[in-house]
Amino acid sequence: GPVTSWVDLLHPIETATQLLLTGYYPVLVWATYLFAGMALGRSRFLRADQPARVVLLAGGAATTLIAYGVVWAADATWSVQSRLTIPPDHPSAGDADALTAFYGTTPTNTGWWLLTDYRHSGTTLDPAATLGTSFAVLGVCLLLTRANWLDRATWPLRMAGSMPLTLYTTHVLIESFRLTDVDDRAALLSWAVQFAVLVLAASLLRGRGPLERMVGRISAAARIG
Repeated sequence: GPVTSWVDLLHPIETATQLLLTGYYPVLVWATYLFAGMALGRSRFLRADQPARVVLLAGGAATTLIAYGVVWAADATWSVQSRLTIPPDHPSAGDADALTAFYGTTPTNTGWWLLTDYRHSGTTLDPAATLGTSFAVLGVCLLLTRANWLDRATWPLRMAGSMPLTLYTTHVLIESFRLTDVDDRAALLSWAVQFAVLVLAASLLRGRGPLERMVGRISAAARIG
């Protein structure tokens, strides 16, 4: 699909609108995950004792269940699914299975979309549900690492967790070289190999990745006061 190029900078208002609101994975919606992760990571909550981690697990699970519950109740009450159509100007309009390929942009032809949680749709309930599951999984992981032996066993994963920007950027670059579609088995094998190689690389680097260090230097240089 269309992506922003250097030429688009000649039209700054349209480009900003596309990047922030209407384009593929617009910033103002998908930065929700970034801000939520930063807020949680910088808080003292995760440094607290075990009950705080239980609260994280329970709160995440509750948020997910509420989001799914709202979607189910809305559809049962107002038959939301039957009211939805993909507008012809939406990025997923030409896809064979359009309801699974929203590319981060919520259709605007009807407000009923806001009562759905289709993946990557960018509706309020979509990030709410996925943030909830993320917090719940984080809570489970933090509880499991209370055991010393498990904490040591998961050391490679913790090293990978220290450089998510580097590893995810590498993953995206690898995927960009895939010129043709592959079947599910080949895709799964590719992802498994990438996972193993990237975790091994993170274990060897031991600490923040190169992109994390670069962003850290830039933000430190731009810091005021």
